[in-house]
Amino acid sequence: GLIHRTPVFLSEGPLLFRRGVLPIDVALLNVSPPDQHGFCSLGTSVDVSLAAMQTAKHVIAQINKFVPRTHGDGLIHISHIDSVVEVCTPAGHQAEIVVFGFVFACRARNCACRKTT
Repeated sequence: GLIHRTPVFLSEGPLLFRRGVLPIDVALLNVSPPDQHGFCSLGTSVDVSLAAMQTAKHVIAQINKFVPRTHGDGLIHISHIDSVVEVCTPAGHQAEIVVFGFVFACRARNCACRKTT
C-alpha cells in the first residue's frame, strides 16, 4: 500500500480530519464495553480518535474490558459504530483481528496491517 506522512502537531490532527484534508475511510478504535445506556468510552485515547470516528466512512471498534472508562468528550454511543470485535487483551499485549480480509496486529496503540492469504 501507499502511506503519506504529514508532520503536524497532535492538536492539529482533529482539524485535518474535520476539514477533509486527511479523509478517513476506516477508523479502528479501542473502546470500553458499553454501559446500560449504550455508551462506550475511548478511554485515554481521546486525542485524535474522536475526530477520526466522527469523520470516518466506517467505524470498527474493539470492545475491550481493559480499556478504562473515562468521562467527558470520549463517550460514544454504540449506534455510531459500524462493526464490533470483542477482545480481552490487557494494555501492552498483542491482539489480532481480521477485518475485510486484512489482519490488524495491534500492540497497545501501534497497529500493523497485512493482507490475509
